[in-house]
Amino acid sequence: MTTISRRKVFETIGAMGISAALQRVLSPAQLLAQAAPAQSGYRALVCIALDGGCDSNNIIVPLDPSQYANYAGGRPDLAVAQGALIPFKASSGQSYGINPALPNIASLIGSGKCAVVANTGPLSRPLTKDAFNAGLNVPTNLMNHELQRIQWGTAYTNTSAVASTKPGWGGRMADALASFSSGQFPIVTALAGGAEIAFCIGGTSAPALLSPGSPGFPDQALASLSILTNAPAGSQMLSAATNGLKAALQQDAALRNALASAQPLRTVFPSTSLGIQLAEVAQIISSRGVLGLQRQIFLVEHGGFDTHQAQQDTFGTTISQLDAAVSAFQSALAELGVSDQVVTFTTSDFNRSLVQNGAAGTDHAWGSHQLVFGNAVKAAEVYGTFPDLTVNGPDDYLGTGCWIPTTSVDQYGATLASWMGVPDTALSNIFPNLGNFTTKKLGFV
Repeated sequence: MTTISRRKVFETIGAMGISAALQRVLSPAQLLAQAAPAQSGYRALVCIALDGGCDSNNIIVPLDPSQYANYAGGRPDLAVAQGALIPFKASSGQSYGINPALPNIASLIGSGKCAVVANTGPLSRPLTKDAFNAGLNVPTNLMNHELQRIQWGTAYTNTSAVASTKPGWGGRMADALASFSSGQFPIVTALAGGAEIAFCIGGTSAPALLSPGSPGFPDQALASLSILTNAPAGSQMLSAATNGLKAALQQDAALRNALASAQPLRTVFPSTSLGIQLAEVAQIISSRGVLGLQRQIFLVEHGGFDTHQAQQDTFGTTISQLDAAVSAFQSALAELGVSDQVVTFTTSDFNRSLVQNGAAGTDHAWGSHQLVFGNAVKAAEVYGTFPDLTVNGPDDYLGTGCWIPTTSVDQYGATLASWMGVPDTALSNIFPNLGNFTTKKLGFV
């Protein structure tokens, strides 16, 4: 069972500032008071963090003969046979194949309920290979698992600055959407821990931290108790920790009350870590009315993607678990009657190299393909620009099939935030690099 690492929670809370992370402020709308959210009614986002750097080169494969030849040539032991891929055609006329271990996701694509966002990653502005080689506007700490997760979660590309001062774009969305909450329970709920928790922490709002399978807030409360027992009397830290503990206990009572009145779901989820997490997300969504929430943002995680060796032995199983859990979650949303109101999307530390290494695995890379699920998806499409898979080609910055992203985290996130009702005038407060890109929203929802 996946649990939150207490050490990681404490480290991240310390990095982001204890008062912002633990203290529940009841008027966060002041931060973005210049613009009120647009849409009414319930909406939710569910982020699935694919931890370890998912090899998205083996999730979606171009079927164009030259592109497929480049793909297969770089990974003689790892390439999916062309005939085994589940094909679909984008509106551009380009044909792609989905890994055969993802039949449910392929079905969602076929029914227009899943989109691919190609070659996405942390970027401060559009970047060419020449600019990369000149060291212009290149994010810091590329290929570092934890620091790249922080960049994904915050949309800031200078990780040394991020670690001490910047909240995440999920939390900043919660700040902007505060009017959609009654205040008794946070808009953001995290069932994952580690560096990706940076996504959840707002400038004025704090997430609910849950351990999958265990109602309540053990990590959030323990963080507060740790500070209470170590802080000097009368200190600002002591006050913040006291408020944090009170908030955790109030939220715990609200959640327990809401779940006690919820009807059990008929949908059967797989008993995997991701299945358990998404089952809890579905149950909390079913309790949204009792909790007084018209907007919710969730973070869950699915690990096992750091495949430096023998990738063939594990990758298929890992993505099969993703496929089964996502399929069950979509069924649960239909059962709850909110299929049109919940969008699920993936993130990952980074992609992996197209060229396999000497241990029949793949190494850290950069730009990766992400998946977006839900009835709100406008078309089963490949959004953004798919990379040229030529090794040492115009999109490969390392010579091993490591793609320079052509879509930024800011564009990806702004598209989701806009669907949630964040007005255009507030997007630049949430996504610091958005103004550097001509296309601000990608149109997949």
